[in-house]
Amino acid sequence: MAGKSCVVCGSATSSDGMLYRCAYCGDPVCPDHRLPENHGCTGEHLDEDETPEDRGPQPMDPEEVTTMGTTPEDIGQSSPDVALDGSIAGEQSTDSDEEGSESWWRKLLPW
Repeated sequence: MAGKSCVVCGSATSSDGMLYRCAYCGDPVCPDHRLPENHGCTGEHLDEDETPEDRGPQPMDPEEVTTMGTTPEDIGQSSPDVALDGSIAGEQSTDSDEEGSESWWRKLLPW
């Protein structure tokens, strides 16, 4: 807003060197007068901001949309079903040595 001054006090710059533009009337105002009630603003929106469609999110072009992350088809099953004893449910052991190796130490237990 170079070359403009506050509509109320006429100051060209403020202590922070900035002028503000009122969101309602569009007038340049200093920090002391930037609130609508401090510069005699009616508080009505500018003409270009009359319809709610102008303020809401605008639909995107489907070609510009990029999906981030993975889809459920890409993920698959994240972990197997686990039985109460800690083994993987539905998996049958075909190795009889494994069962035999587990049973020999159970014979050593006193209970």
